[in-house]
Amino acid sequence: MISFDIFQTKIKIHFSFFAVIALISLWQNTIAYDLIMALICCMLHEAGHLLCMYLFSQSPNEIVLYGGGIKIKNSNEKLLSAGAETIILFAGCAVNILLCCISVLIFKKFTYFASANLFFGLFNLMPVKYFDGGRIISNVLNDSPACKLIRILFIIAFAIIIIVMIINGLFSISLILTFVYILISEFFT
Repeated sequence: MISFDIFQTKIKIHFSFFAVIALISLWQNTIAYDLIMALICCMLHEAGHLLCMYLFSQSPNEIVLYGGGIKIKNSNEKLLSAGAETIILFAGCAVNILLCCISVLIFKKFTYFASANLFFGLFNLMPVKYFDGGRIISNVLNDSPACKLIRILFIIAFAIIIIVMIINGLFSISLILTFVYILISEFFT
């Protein structure tokens, strides 16, 4: 892992991030372009969080780039209200959804950039505790038992969608892997 400081923020780049970049560089076609565009959308998502953090006088303690994305760790120097924290959590998704809308308005069609941004925005709004959406629900509902109920109902609905798709001959390995990831993040972390 490479680690360095920019101002008071520690930047860490994990080996898995370089592995993903190396894999992308092996493809010389639209797959590489799409993966790079997805990485840019992920960075824009995190930039939304960072911008909002600075607006609330929060500085990140650490930014970690790894194969699965980017993680920002807050320094928690100043305690935030649940509302401010919710705004910061929602900011990344809002940036992605806003960029999707702007892209569609400019290009008059649903480009890969627009769809990748829409995907990142909606994916991160899922009510799973590891994602922004789950953390937003926890903030809004003060981590009440209703949070767990919402998460469980979401997982059941997700499972039903997968079953219906399989019954109709629509098998999606990425959807199943996403479901497994959600289960692991919800029940084993």
